[in-house]
Parts: sequence; C-alpha cells; structure tokens
Amino acid sequence: MRSIIRMRVKRCGCAVSSAVAACVLLGVAAPSVALPRTAGSEGVSVTRYVDDYGAVGDGVADDTRAIQEAVSAGYNGIWHNAVRVVFGAGKTYRVSRQIVLWAGVHLDTDARNPATILLAAHTPGFADPLHVKHVFMSRLSAARPDCKDNPSPFPEDPNYYYGRPGAPPFPGWPWRWPEDYDTAQYDQYKVHPGYGPGNNFWSQIRNLKFRVEPGNPGAGVIHYLNAQGSYLYNLEFDLADAQYAIASGPIIVNCTFRGGRWAVYDPPMMEFGMVVNSRFQGQKEAAYYQAVPAVRSWFGTIFENVPVAMRLSQPRALVMIGCEVRRAVVGVSLDSASTRVLIQNLKAVRTETLYRSPRTTLAGRPEGTVTLPTFVQGDVVDEGRWVEGGGVFPTNTHLPLESSVPAGFDLSRAANVKNFGAVGDGEADDTEALRRAIAAREIVYLPAGEYRLTDTVMLRRNTKLVGEHVLACNLVLKPNTPGFGDPSNPRPLLDTPDDPSGDVHLTQFSMHMGAWGGLAGNPGSIGLRWRVGRRSSVANCNLHAGAIPILVTGSGGGTFFNVWTAVSGLTKGFVVDHNREPLFVYSLSSEHQTDKALQLVGARDVYLYMVGGGEGDYPAEKTMNEFADSDRVAWIYTLVHPTDDAVDPEQMTALRIRNCPNVWIGPLVRVHEEPLLHTLLDLRPDGTVVDCDNRNFTLYRWGELNDLGRSGAAEYLAWSAVEPASWLARRVASVADLKPWLEGTLRPGGGARGAAWLELPARKGKVTLPAGRGGYACAHVYVMNPVAQRVRLACSSTAPLRCWLDGRELELEAHGSSYRCDVELRQGWRSLLFLVDDRGGGTTISTRITTATGQPAGVVFRATPPPVSSPISPAATAAGGTVRLSWRLPTDFGVDRIRVIRNDQRYPTGPQDGKVVYEGTGEACEDSTGRSHGALYYGFYTVDRSGAVSSGLVQRVDLGTAPFITSWLVCGPFDAPSVTDSGYSTAYFDEASVAPRPGDSSGGRTWQKLNPDEVIGDAVNLLSHYAKEGVIPHYKVAYLHTYIHAARKVTCMLLLGVDDGYKVWLNGKLVAGEDRQGVAVADNFAIPVELEAGWNRLLVKVTQGTGDWKLLARLAEPDGSLLSVPLKTSLVPEALPD
Repeated sequence: MRSIIRMRVKRCGCAVSSAVAACVLLGVAAPSVALPRTAGSEGVSVTRYVDDYGAVGDGVADDTRAIQEAVSAGYNGIWHNAVRVVFGAGKTYRVSRQIVLWAGVHLDTDARNPATILLAAHTPGFADPLHVKHVFMSRLSAARPDCKDNPSPFPEDPNYYYGRPGAPPFPGWPWRWPEDYDTAQYDQYKVHPGYGPGNNFWSQIRNLKFRVEPGNPGAGVIHYLNAQGSYLYNLEFDLADAQYAIASGPIIVNCTFRGGRWAVYDPPMMEFGMVVNSRFQGQKEAAYYQAVPAVRSWFGTIFENVPVAMRLSQPRALVMIGCEVRRAVVGVSLDSASTRVLIQNLKAVRTETLYRSPRTTLAGRPEGTVTLPTFVQGDVVDEGRWVEGGGVFPTNTHLPLESSVPAGFDLSRAANVKNFGAVGDGEADDTEALRRAIAAREIVYLPAGEYRLTDTVMLRRNTKLVGEHVLACNLVLKPNTPGFGDPSNPRPLLDTPDDPSGDVHLTQFSMHMGAWGGLAGNPGSIGLRWRVGRRSSVANCNLHAGAIPILVTGSGGGTFFNVWTAVSGLTKGFVVDHNREPLFVYSLSSEHQTDKALQLVGARDVYLYMVGGGEGDYPAEKTMNEFADSDRVAWIYTLVHPTDDAVDPEQMTALRIRNCPNVWIGPLVRVHEEPLLHTLLDLRPDGTVVDCDNRNFTLYRWGELNDLGRSGAAEYLAWSAVEPASWLARRVASVADLKPWLEGTLRPGGGARGAAWLELPARKGKVTLPAGRGGYACAHVYVMNPVAQRVRLACSSTAPLRCWLDGRELELEAHGSSYRCDVELRQGWRSLLFLVDDRGGGTTISTRITTATGQPAGVVFRATPPPVSSPISPAATAAGGTVRLSWRLPTDFGVDRIRVIRNDQRYPTGPQDGKVVYEGTGEACEDSTGRSHGALYYGFYTVDRSGAVSSGLVQRVDLGTAPFITSWLVCGPFDAPSVTDSGYSTAYFDEASVAPRPGDSSGGRTWQKLNPDEVIGDAVNLLSHYAKEGVIPHYKVAYLHTYIHAARKVTCMLLLGVDDGYKVWLNGKLVAGEDRQGVAVADNFAIPVELEAGWNRLLVKVTQGTGDWKLLARLAEPDGSLLSVPLKTSLVPEALPD
C-alpha cells in the first residue's frame, strides 16, 4: 500500500522488521513480539491471552465465549475495564455470536503475523440486513445499581430517572452468557457509568484481520462508540456481502477495507471522527455512508473501484486533505447545501464526477487525472474579505501530512521499570527507579501501575517510553509535591533534551496529579516539556498532570497523535512557545482549563488536524484559544465547545489571533452550535482588525503556508481555464442544420452524424475554423459549471458571429470583432455553440468565460462529449411489497429522463439488465413488486436526448422478513424431575407420534389454544399462559404443536429463540435439541429442516427453570427472509385442503 501521508519511519530496537515499518503509519506503539506471561508486580498485570481462556484459533472451533471471557476478565460492570486482550500470532479465531467490548478494552496481536477473526459462511443470526448484528459491540458499562455514584435508594424506574422513559432496562451485572451479550445493542442515550452506556473512552483495536465469509448480509464487524482515545489501527477487513466493517469508529488509521455494502457507516450519535491513511476497495454502494449530522475528516486516504467514494446526507462539516479517488463514478456525493466543506489536494483518477452537492458539481476525468488544490463550500474569510458560498481557490499551499510515530517497539529489549526498583503502588517514590531504567536502555517499559514521581525525570535523546495500557500506567505528581509550587519558575515532571535530531517516543501511559480537578497544590508544574524535533512522537497518551500539561518549546516538533488533556482547573492545555521544528498534531482534545485550551506564542510550522480546543469557561480575557506572533499555522477541523453556564458565551472568543502573517483556520465547528460564541478575532501585523463576530466559517485564510502546492495549482488552473484548449468544428449548409444539436437530440462529437465534427486545438486561445465553399463554419465546446452563477462570455471572431447557450441564442454586444454577453450559467454540463458567416473561410475565433470582474469562474472546457451524469442521491425503501424510489435528475443540458430498472437476482450491470419500472422526467415512483420477501436490486440511469446513457447507481432493498409462528396448541405444564433435572430427557407421552387437536389429552394434560394476550410481540409467553391457572412456573416442561402447510417440498431453516431448553420434532423426527438455561433470543438457533408438500407436524418441547418462559419460532430462508414457497399454519389440518 502506497502511503499518501509523508512518513519518517525508523527502526526502534533491532527486532522491528522493515516490512512492518514500511506498511504501518501513525501506529500505536504495539509490541512487535509477545509480552512475557508473567503476573503481579513483576510483569504484565492487565494483559490477557485469549488462548489462556480456552480459545483454539484453528478457524473451526467456536472461540466466541473464550474471547468474551478474556475481554470481561476482572471487570466489575462499572466504567472501564483496562485490559489488553492478545490474540495468537497467525491464528484464526471463529466467532458465532456478538462479543461485547467494555470501555477501555484493547484488542491486539502480533503486527508482523496478525491473527484473523472469522465469521464463517451463513453464521446464524447474521443474515438479516434490516437488523444488523455486530461481531464486536462496544459498551461503556453494564448496569450496577449498587454503584456508589448512583442515587440511593436506587430508582424504581432508573430509565425514567436517567431520562430514558420507555427504554428497555439494562441487564444487571454479571451478565448471562450468551443471551445478554448476544443481544446487547448500541444505546444512543448517554446514561450514568454505574447504570448504562455512554461514551467509550480509550478503547482500541490494533493489528487484527477480519474475514466475513459470504452469506452474512446482516453482519457489521465493529460498532464503536465515539469518545476521546477510541482508536482503530492497522486493521484489515474482507467483507464479502456484509453490511459494513465499522459503525461509528471515531479514529480509524491505516486500515484496509475490501468488499461489503459499505466499509464505514456513521449511525445516530456519531459526532466526530477522522480517517487517516486508509484504503477502500470494491464496496457495492459506497465506501463511506453517512446518515446523520456527524463531522468526519479524512487525511491521506484512497478510494478505488467503487460506485461512490463518499455518500453523505446532512453532515455539519466535511474535511478531506490529501485524498485520492480512483476509478469511481462519483467521488463525493453530498445531499446538503448547508454543509461546510473543505477539500484540499484531492486527486481523482478516471473518475466521472469529482464532487457534487445541491450547490456545486465539479467534473472529473473519466479517462484521465485531475487534482483539486482547494475547494470550499461555505463562507470563506479570504485575507479579510468575506466570500459567501466559497468556491475553488487556486492556492499554492498544500497542507502537509507527516507522521513520525513508529510502527512498533521490540519490548524484548526493553528495561522494565519494576526490575529497576519501581513499585508502582502510587505511594512509593519511583523517581530514581525510572531514571535508572532510562539510563540503562533505549526502550523503557511501564507495566500497569501508579508510579509516583517527586522530581523531574529527564529522558535521553533516544528514549522510548512504552506503557502496557494507557489507562493502567500512570505517572503521578501527588498534591503539594515540593519544588512544583512556584508558577514563576515552573518545573517539568517529564522533560526531554533540547535536540532537533532527537528520537524520543512516548506511548500508552497517563500522567495525573492524584486528584481530578484543580492544581492540587502544584501551580508551578509542567506535565511534559517537549524539546525534541520532527523524528519524535507522543501517541495514545492521557496527559493531565501539571498546571500546563504539555509545553512544546525550543527544538520541539514531530508528531502528537491521539492525545487527551482534560482536567478541570488546570491553567492551560496545549502550549507551543517559540518552537523551531515542524509540529503535526492529529486528534488532540484539550479542555476544562481556566485560561487557554490551545496557546501558540512565537510558534512556527504548526499543523493541527482535528484538534478540540474548548469545553470549559476560560475566564481569562474570555478567550478559549490564542495564536500570537506565530507563522505558518493551520488549525484544520476546528472544534470549540464552551459549556459553563456561568460565562456568557457572547463575551467569549473561540480564537484570538494576534500578529500571525500566514494562518489557515477551519471549518470552525461549534460542538453544540452555541449561538452567541464570538468565533474569531484577528489583529493583523499591519494593525487591521478582522472580527468574525459570531458567524461560522468554512475557511479563514491569510497568506500561504508553503509552496508545496505550486504544481498542483498549475495543473488545476490549466484544467479549470478561462478559455478552451480545443474545440469541435464543422461546416453546415444553413442555420436550420443546427437544429438537432441545439435541441440536444445529437451531441457534437458523438454518434454517427457526430463523426463529422473535427477536434481542433486552440493556439494562443484561438482556433482556425475549417474553410469551405458556401455555408457556415460552426464551433462547439462543452462547459462544466460547478455552481450556478452569473458569468461574462467574451468572444472574438474575424467574421460575423452568433452564439447559442444550451440551445438558446444569446444577444451578443458587438464591438468590432469582439463580442460580449453577461449570462446566468446553470450548474452542470452546458453546451456552447458558435456559428460564423465566413464566406471567405479561414476564420479564427476565441472565447473566454470569467466572472464580471475578469476572474476565473471555475468552469471546465471540454471538446469531446462528457459522459452523461448519473442521477443524484437515488434511494429505495420498502413498505410491504411496495418499494418507493426517489432520485434527482442532473441539471446538465440535454438530460431527458431517468430509467429505473429492477433485477430480482443481482445488482444490475447496465440499463437493460432488468425490468424497467420507471422511465420519465419525475423524481419519484413506486414499484409494486408482488413479492413479500427476499432482496431486490435497482439501477438508476440518466438518459439524454441523444439516447446516451449514464453509468448506473444501484440500490438494494430487502423486503419483509419471515413472520413468527404464533398459532400453537399448548400442553402442560409437566413437573421437571428435580431442580437439577430439567425434564429435557423425560418423555411425558409419545412425543414422536402425537398429532393433537384442541381438547385432546396427552400425558394427562389437555391441548389448549393460546389466548391472543399470551403472544407478546413475536414471542409465545408460557409464563403468562400458566400463571392464569395459578401454576407457579418453576422447573416445568410444556409442549407446543402446530400444523404447517407447504405448497411443495422445500428445504429451509427453522429459526428459534427459546427460554430455556428445547427439543424439536418435525413429522415425528427429532431434528434438534439442547438442554440449556438462557433467555429467548430471536433466531438464536438455526435448524435445517425439510418440509413435505402438504401438511407437516411441528412439535416443540420447552423446559423451564426460573424466570421467563418463552418461544420464538419461524421458518425462513437462511438469510431470514420469507420462503419462496407459501406456508400456512393451522391448529387443525382440515382447515386447508391438501
């Protein structure tokens, strides 16, 4: 994989292979060798090996429960479970159910020989695309009413107390296997950590491969809640027909996605995220699908061989820096005209449409390459001028993307601080032990522990400080530590040499001051003073110690990645003070300080990407963030969040800039769109004041940051020129001969009659038209206009000239041989046709399209016919057997109609590959399919007046799923032999031969009909049925029977959910059973069965311990959809004829 982001990778210890270093970017410092299996204070204390919990890893055995037990080991049901779960190198672990990941859990494997997580073909429960089930589901917590932070007494209705009226209760801790885990859902409510889910802080998955085999169209691989520190790194997904790989993953780095409906999907409650240096290949509908107003930024990422790279509905903002789209129909498809968009240095290869939204369309090159230097949708403050709506900016700046985070560390060569006398109990002074370890080895390892420091620890110029787990390894400055009390002479807790060539790396540990909030009696403290250059890095660290937690100064530079500094009452957050080396910061959250979240003073070459500066009151000067006397600074994807009600946000400034010659900011995103927040105030070096008041902006730009983009800007300017580089030309006998081209029934340069057009190059802006005897010369050019605008058309001709725009003749203002016309130019591809009365031949003409002031209008000229634009935002939704289809037609000249086709078997490959369900000029239709089950595939094609057809966009629609059986006769209850014998093996009558009717008796019990109120939802509630008879339903057995009529013989799946154990007979044959205890989960058990033509007898035996007593059953295709063979159920077979 070619990295787009410029990287500086080096070997960190001799055992890190060059292969690893070559393919990994922005990585957490994951060990490249297995850690030793030691325990207690002498070694690893929070690392769990799944093999130690019974996992086999041969790709055949079901390892689900072993993985879940490793993940849950030591967890108490509240807040984080700070463990690192390790999978065996090169092994394949098959899973069959959902695995819950608690907040703080890290999954990892050997990066050189990664393990694979396998979802085998047709795994039960993953077949329904309308009800996606995940392999890994993240949760903040379980439910512990006894948590000390919950109210006492615990509320009778905790959901109501926590603002979740009507929501299902969370299962109490400990959870039951498998039902509580297998049915756990993402909960959109952020509740209390002692009761239910919320943000999932510091959870990480690294280096694993995931393989989903075909037959799992309802599978999602990972559902990750959005919070600081959550991180998915160096993962590889092969998705087959799965729905997606990741839902809601906030930070995704160096991942590869192949196949699937989508690769990344952002569901409700997704707020902020970023994707860095990843690759998307071969998704069926779109590589990324965003359905909610989320904000996600993209850096150095490649999309290839997809219909649409990014499909977005209503995002608040979109940022793309240094990305590439290869062989796609559409690069970015955005439904919202109000989204703030910043795209910088986007390259498109063989892509028809680079970008489209209701406001703008930017054409690509179906057979070539184009690069877009800077594009903005939204308001721009451009060197003090407020430019509404944005547009294309031919800048010289290319925002640089660089990282110095290593691929990994060889911990076999590390100095374990506990071997040098560290205790790690939070009380003993571990300062000297840490110093000894640093002096002894280049790599220093911190096992889980609280390491109290009482003095500055100076790192060497090549120190690598690696923690076992960011939440379990803490360097602690306790309250009122001597030497850290003088704010006029602050001292660092952790320090580096002032060395521009230093090679220092910090990862996977935290720093704090022993208490949450306030300066803890250490007002003269600096957590980390960073003075090493661009080869160094800080990654995945939680830095909360010091009145100033992070100070970059001197030769400080390099990379900060995924860092959090957020403690109430600290003075400042992230400070850069007169640094000399370039600094790149990816995903840093600085919040809750009393002065400044971000402060740059005398800083140089600082690039802040997805950095949050805010969430606090910041009373000092009412300024949240400040850049002063700094140059070449970019803050891209700007997050601010004032939250303290005691401070009037109208008087608070999100960013104050003073004396900064070259600075780029934006898009500025207010987390909760605080209406009164003063967004930006800039005091320019010449004394000019720029005041943005409380207005949002997409880009605030003053000056250039570098000259890296000079060639790219030149390429785009040539592509988006003000005059054509070539024309199509021909001769006609009369004006009437132009009719088919003016009406669009023929396209110049296209079709058989179009072959008469000649492509002629322009020289110095002019083209010489073909000479001939009699008639007229005509010339044509296609114009792509990115946004509806008023433009100036200027022409020159050595002979009288007439002009038609989209078939409408323009009134040209003539001045000798020059002509001019101001005209409203619609968005999309336009047709510009000239007719010259050149009786003598040899006429030359030229044309230019500019703004009224003579500036480039951002249009693109093309001599040969462009591809027909595809429909915009096609959608398909099902209601019963009817599918509602909608779309928008492109506004290109010549577009005539849309054709929508349906294929019942697969995605259409072209406009003839299926049944035409609509053809016309509308933007919606309904398709009465006559079906009630299965999947349907639709293709949407634009047709122009010449008959040319666009590339298709496709949609899949899943009709209803198979219904549950609710018509049963019930017999029982029978007493279980004992509390330890469920009655599973006891035959209470001749189970194989029974064929009951209502009122019949078996085993001394009567077969009864169920009452309607005993079927709750889809489940038969036996508890409710027998409670009416005064039976105490503990340790019982019941039988349920129904007759099923099939129109013909069919093989299908019986899908069951049972509480507790079960046996199943079909036509007297025992087909399945399990003596178990557990809740009823729909489709938990998939049993292959064969129905005979005509009537079939289905008998289910259900055992009961205590608690609920339920059955859910349905007959379906393996994917859960309705059978193609009609089925009917009855309590008596005579109800229907055979």
